Amino acid sequence: MIRIPSRIPGLRKVTLLTLLLALFWISLEGALWREALLAALFSLVLIGRFWQRPGEDRVFQRAGGWLAAAALSGMALGAVSASLLLLMMSIKTGLHAHGPEFSPAEVAWALRQPPYWTTAGLCFGLGVGMLSLAIVRRRRRR
Repeated sequence: MIRIPSRIPGLRKVTLLTLLLALFWISLEGALWREALLAALFSLVLIGRFWQRPGEDRVFQRAGGWLAAAALSGMALGAVSASLLLLMMSIKTGLHAHGPEFSPAEVAWALRQPPYWTTAGLCFGLGVGMLSLAIVRRRRRR
């Protein structure tokens, strides 16, 4: 049995860090790594907030259900991150009035990323799911 607490530890700190970075993000010149990092942090916060249900824990009775949920969450993390990256690149280019913020090669690279990031997210989600199952089963044996 996997139990997700009603308040996920550390989520508030990650949310505050993400909001702090977002405040400075628009004033900085475009750096693809910074845009990708902020997009991933936003996605992580969104998925964490989705899983957090104040006042009640979420419980998965079966390992398969937990692994499916973890895998889908990982896929969502990758897909949302890639989509947010493209959106953030568009916003920053539109708001800065000095010409293109990103080179055509950077834009082309970002457009090719969604399937890769979604697949990487799936692997990440499955890995986290399997690792958490192993930890829970090990604790039960003790």
